[in-house]
Formats: sequence, C-alpha cells, structure tokens
Amino acid sequence: MRKLNRKLLAPLAVVLLLLIGVPGGLVVARRLKSADAALLKRAAAAAAGGRDAEAAILYKQTLEANPNSWQAHFGLARLSEAKGNLSKALKHYLAAARSNPRKVELLVALGTLSEKLQLWRPLEAAADRLLAIQPQNPTAHYWKALALRAAGQRDRAIEQAQQAVELDPDHPQSTT
Repeated sequence: MRKLNRKLLAPLAVVLLLLIGVPGGLVVARRLKSADAALLKRAAAAAAGGRDAEAAILYKQTLEANPNSWQAHFGLARLSEAKGNLSKALKHYLAAARSNPRKVELLVALGTLSEKLQLWRPLEAAADRLLAIQPQNPTAHYWKALALRAAGQRDRAIEQAQQAVELDPDHPQSTT
C-alpha cells in the first residue's frame, strides 16, 4: 500500500472529524487556521521588509498546508509580478480569485495584469466580478469595454466605455 502524504491527510482528517462530529475536530481546525495565520503574518512581514525569498518560502509553506489560501496565492502573485515573472503572477492571481472572488484589491490586481498582458478572458472575468461588487467602478467598465472589443462586440464595448466616462470623465483611461 502507498504511503499517503501527511500534508494532504491533515486537512482531510479535520474535515472528517468535523463531519462525524468528533468534539476535538473544531479545536484541530482552529489550530490549523491559526498556524496558517501565523505563517501568513510572517510572510507579509518578510515581504514588507524586502525579504522576498523568505516571504516566498512562507507563502509556499502556507499553500502546502492550505492549497486554497487566497492570501498566500495573492502574496506569491505580488512577489512574482515584482520580479517580472508575469505568467507565474497571473497563475497565482487566478488561483487567489478562485478562492476569494469578492476581494476587490485582488480583482483590481488581476485585471491590471490581464490588461497589461492583453489577456481578454481573465480581464473580462475580473471586470464582471468587480462590477458585481462595485457597479459604479469606471475601471471595471473600461476593462469590460476592452474585453468586448477584443471579442468583436463593438456596440457593447462602446456602451461600456461610455459608462466608464460618465462615471469618471477624468479617469486616466477615459481618453483611450
């Protein structure tokens, strides 16, 4: 019989304990969350202090324990983007957005990078999510216009661009 990875078993065991109602299951879950929080706090401090390699290691350790940690993916995305590794940054932004699709700061970062890379599907997805949260966001309307234009939907793109300009005539992208 194959040996199972302990890092994979820990979260699974917690879920199982919670599902079957073992009294200590919730305590174990809280301990795992606090361990994740401690790693994230240390990673953020390392990143803020310019210790990018240390921050990356701590974010990766967090992801080993919790592959769905949007904060760890977001931190790794920011580090990757700062180093110029934009494809890796995009991968982490997308993973973070799957875990937390309503985090405005994350959606703005994803949209900004998608626009820079001219990746219209992720840009449109970021715009749609952002508009669901902030319907009056001119940047989201602008991104939606770009994605629609790229998809050949000229009339809808013009409507979105006009909405963006109406919301903020002085917006940096209102002249493009």
